[in-house]
Amino acid sequence: MNTMTAQIPEHDAWPTADDSSAVLDQIRAMRVESQTQRLGALSKLGMEPPAVQRTTWVGDLQQGDGGKGAMADRLAAGHQIIVRVQGGDNAGHTTVFAGKDGKDRTLSTHLMPSGLRHPKTVGILGNGVLVNPERFAQELAELGAADPAAGLRVFVSDRCHLVLPLHRIADARQERQKEVRGQAIGTTGRGIGPANVSKVNRIGVRVIDLHDMDLVAD
Repeated sequence: MNTMTAQIPEHDAWPTADDSSAVLDQIRAMRVESQTQRLGALSKLGMEPPAVQRTTWVGDLQQGDGGKGAMADRLAAGHQIIVRVQGGDNAGHTTVFAGKDGKDRTLSTHLMPSGLRHPKTVGILGNGVLVNPERFAQELAELGAADPAAGLRVFVSDRCHLVLPLHRIADARQERQKEVRGQAIGTTGRGIGPANVSKVNRIGVRVIDLHDMDLVAD
């Protein structure tokens, strides 16, 4: 019977705690450099970095309607980049503010990050957002009417899943079937539930898939 003996290095050749620390420092530096490169292009579009830079998270522990949109809009004036990380156009974000003429103005959005009315803020729809292309185009046009350059300050992750007409049809059909049994849950009919199902089942259409329309058709 042939036997093999593992060649164990001498203790002196084993990595030390200092070596591990140096490797971790290199990894951290690479991550910071990568993040800096990605954000560099966005920072050029945004306002000058404030003396004290901050990251603020806005959320609520209720089932929506917690005032996240209004709070994000107020805080956006002191930030460069506004990121929406989840949800779809079933949400409603309403902000009331004083216009240049001193009169109150109301801005309602369902998909765009709140706060884009502030000049030189950059808005991002993160990969967890479900994007309805029709709503996106509509809100982009509305923003453009107030600020023609607003469209240049909006970015969408190519990993976002799309809400398609099929999802809205499925949403309405499911609600009708449940209503007969007295089990309707009162969805907005925007197709968010079925779009999430497609996402989890990995059969949804993502923004990046639009580069290959044969794949989308399939």
